[in-house]
Amino acid sequence: RPDLTAERFVTDPAGVRWYRTGDRVRRLSTGALEFLGRLDAQVKVRGHRVELEEVERVLTAVPGVTQAAVRLHDDALAAYLVADGAVTDAQLTAAAQTALPDYMVPTSWTRLPRLPLNANGKLDRGQLPAPSAATAPAAGPGAAPQGPVETQLAQLWAEVLKRDGLGRTDNFFTLGGHSLLAIRLLGRISKTFGVRLSLKALFDAPTIEQLADLVAPRSETELRLQPIWLEVLKRDRAGRDDNFFSLGGHSLLAIRLLGRVSKVFGVRISLKTLFDAPSLAQFAALIHAEITRRNETRQLEDELAALEGLSDAEVTKLLEGPAK
Repeated sequence: RPDLTAERFVTDPAGVRWYRTGDRVRRLSTGALEFLGRLDAQVKVRGHRVELEEVERVLTAVPGVTQAAVRLHDDALAAYLVADGAVTDAQLTAAAQTALPDYMVPTSWTRLPRLPLNANGKLDRGQLPAPSAATAPAAGPGAAPQGPVETQLAQLWAEVLKRDGLGRTDNFFTLGGHSLLAIRLLGRISKTFGVRLSLKALFDAPTIEQLADLVAPRSETELRLQPIWLEVLKRDRAGRDDNFFSLGGHSLLAIRLLGRVSKVFGVRISLKTLFDAPSLAQFAALIHAEITRRNETRQLEDELAALEGLSDAEVTKLLEGPAK
């Protein structure tokens, strides 16, 4: 596409080729560049670049919508419409979800009698009013949260989003969540479940169902180890990713923990292993691996014991048959 190449790249008099990023900047006296905004209508939502006009084209294609404008508000997209009264928020949301990825679906819908224009007769996004929280899409009639972890997560979502009736497949950001609310939610998840998740983790797993997989204990071994872990540390709560030694653990407590583990799980774990895998999740995984190795060793010993007293010919016959 030579036309696009010529549009985006420019060569200066010195022969240096430059790329037009679309960013508007100014050079400070220090030589640094200060970012002032975009020359086009491109914004960043959840780490993705979004062309606002692309979203507006989808919305104006909805029957009954005369004009549409979209802007970034609180790290989410807010839509402004000139439309007849028959167009509902549910219709707009469905149309956007059908044509666009989740991060490009507006989280609020504001009706205006007309869109604000500048002196040149073009849309003036800066004059668009703040969207009303009441216009954010309502939670859908999805399946209710299942199990204690999803139920607890739904309660945290309800507190942060100030909504009820949340479904396990509802999208946090589609329901009006943005980066500030996401950070608040992650803080409550950390306090409740003891799991520290990144903002990217919530972007990648934006539903209650998906989040539950990240915060729930991974194995039966971890579930059995958790009360021992808390008892030794004398704590009511500890995260599965928290470091044993950062929680007040020391060598004597570590030895006590290893003794309890040996008694409950029947495996001997070295002190160095706990230093190398100091979190509940890591240590549980190592215990599980040691139990698996021990069981496989016992099975092999049993099989070898069964061969005692057999002649070489009988052993050869066994190895060549179905029991191989």
